[in-house]
Order: sequence, then structure tokens, then C-alpha cells
Amino acid sequence: YPLNLRVLAASNEDLEQEVRENRFRKDLYYRLNVVNIHIPPLRDRPEDIVCLSRHFLDNYNYKFKKKVLGITPETMALFKQWSWQGNVREFRNVMECAMLMCDDEWITPQHLPGQFLNSDHPHRSSTNLHDTLLEQERLHILKVLEMVNGDKKEVSSLLGISLSSLYRKLNELNIEETFSNK
Repeated sequence: YPLNLRVLAASNEDLEQEVRENRFRKDLYYRLNVVNIHIPPLRDRPEDIVCLSRHFLDNYNYKFKKKVLGITPETMALFKQWSWQGNVREFRNVMECAMLMCDDEWITPQHLPGQFLNSDHPHRSSTNLHDTLLEQERLHILKVLEMVNGDKKEVSSLLGISLSSLYRKLNELNIEETFSNK
């Protein structure tokens, strides 16, 4: 019987380079490479994260019968600085996890998998270590402040720093006084 089929193949490798270095069969490459469509990885198109997040938010609101309105700017900033080694699949999994963890109207960093709050995680795309560490320190302090309803004595105790050091950090990291002065 005659067979009419098309093969659709995807790779995250540069197959032309792989052929040149004899790591991919030349004959197979030329059989597959009829139409070549290059789609840049998600890390190279952070502007798509907003659209993708809306799509996944709608899907998971329906699937999990939730009413999450959106993603906080702080969380979106984390998404945009992530390198997304697993591309859109990784982003989809992170969104699914966040939606499962979220019982609020907005997805915040606390709803994300732990690696997002780990400042030395290798998937951060920021190349400036100092800025990345400061941002993670800021996020952690905000999380602890929220956890104890702004009780700064409790925050300093939990962080293992003096109260005066905490106030210095709050000033240095531009953390607004949105919590009561306890």
C-alpha cells in the first residue's frame, strides 16, 4: 500500500553544526530538513511570558475550578529573569504548580516552586550576581515580613540579624513601609 506521511521533528541542538562535527547523520539531516522553522527559546523572548502566563492562567483556572486573577509584578519579574532551560514545557509546569498552590486572587512568589527563591539556582538568567542576590534577599525579607504581619522584631529574630541591621536592609533594598511599625 502506498504511504503518504510527513515527519515533523524538533531539536534543541543546531543540527547543521552536529552534522559538521559528525555527531548527526548527514543523510538523515537532509531527509528531515525540507522546511526548517527556527523558534527561539523562551529565554530569548521574555515578552511572550505575559501572553503565555495568561493562556496557562485561563486553562488552569478552568481545569482546577479556581478564580485566580493574575500574577503579581514581582512574580512576573522572576519569570522574566529565569532562563527557562526546559522552554515552554518548564514554564507550563511552573504555572500549573503555582495555580495548585495558590488560594488567593494573585500568584505571588510564595506560590512558585522553591528553586525560584533560591538565589544561587543555576537557571537565573541575570548575569549580575550582586543584583540577583540583592533581589533574592529583598524577596525573602518581604516574604518573612508578610508571614509575621510586619512585626520587625520577629523578622529580625527569624532572619538572625539585629533590628538595626534589618532597618538598614529595608532601606538598602527599598522596601517600602507597607507593614505596621511593630
